[in-house]
Amino acid sequence: MRNIVIFGAGRNGRKLSKIFPSNMIVAYIDNDPTKQGESINGVPVVPYNYLKSLKEDIDLILSTNSDEIRNMLFIDDIPYWEITGNDRNFLLRKEIVQLRDKELLDRYLFDTEVKDALGFIGLDSLKFRDTYYSSFNEALTLSMKNNMDIQLEEQLERYYSDEKKHGGEMYDNRFGLRLIRNLINRKHKKYKVCDLACGYGELLLELKKDGHDVYGIDSSAYRAQYCNAKGIQCIYGKAEDMPFEDKQFDAVVCTELLEHVKEPEKIISAIYRILKPDGYIYCSVPYGMRCDCDTHVRLFTENSLYTLLSKNGFEIENIIRIPCINENLTDDHILAGGYIHNR
Repeated sequence: MRNIVIFGAGRNGRKLSKIFPSNMIVAYIDNDPTKQGESINGVPVVPYNYLKSLKEDIDLILSTNSDEIRNMLFIDDIPYWEITGNDRNFLLRKEIVQLRDKELLDRYLFDTEVKDALGFIGLDSLKFRDTYYSSFNEALTLSMKNNMDIQLEEQLERYYSDEKKHGGEMYDNRFGLRLIRNLINRKHKKYKVCDLACGYGELLLELKKDGHDVYGIDSSAYRAQYCNAKGIQCIYGKAEDMPFEDKQFDAVVCTELLEHVKEPEKIISAIYRILKPDGYIYCSVPYGMRCDCDTHVRLFTENSLYTLLSKNGFEIENIIRIPCINENLTDDHILAGGYIHNR
């Protein structure tokens, strides 16, 4: 990879500095004179004219959404990368995705700063949300809260009738799915894995290639049928009512599910039941109102997820913030790993 120059020494520019090794970033460009002369992690912030003096080939990344700057670069015939959209998005380059995957794995394995600062905050923290994303979200949340199950089923059936596979469901686009796969494969043995609300089985298909024994459950009949056609043993049904026998799985995956359900404790308790005595849980949820949508009936923090898992028998291996999809610069999700100890 070539050295990098980042245009913009603001918030996004500083976020980019956490992705790349410091020796790869040779300068920050900023038109604000009050920022020029400063440094970010030892890298200087310099004026625009610096670009014209560069003798080496570099990758210039535009960290700010400015048509004025784009016009300047166009006039001076200086090529650049964006950090939004699909056209020339630097974050979507294969080597950058791989670099971020490695950083997330290292962070999970070795950085326990967030986990070490957490503690129990009471399960009342898992109450239903009281501010809403939309009128549909309010109606859905109140239906769950007030046990209006018939109305609830009708609302969800309408919402999930879409059979389209969305970009956010795809393994190649999801940091969390790739991190979980890396963590399972680090165990260096064949695992029996269950993915709750597995969708199109994107993670399970990869784990199956790795030699693991994979199972899924999903509340979409179409998605469950799709998984079975791909060789995944997938059950059509709700995660809350999982029909699996006790103590049979080495790992259970629960990604982007708990924020949607009526009783998250019931799901975590059931996961504990179906895991072997030394089994692992890998769980992710959106952080607060990040990536919010119509069907999120709860909002999570690191503390509330930590409490939910710990109070239901799990030792927390680690808990970190991660970006959801490749084009996200912000760590907008929480991923936790836990295990059963001395059951």
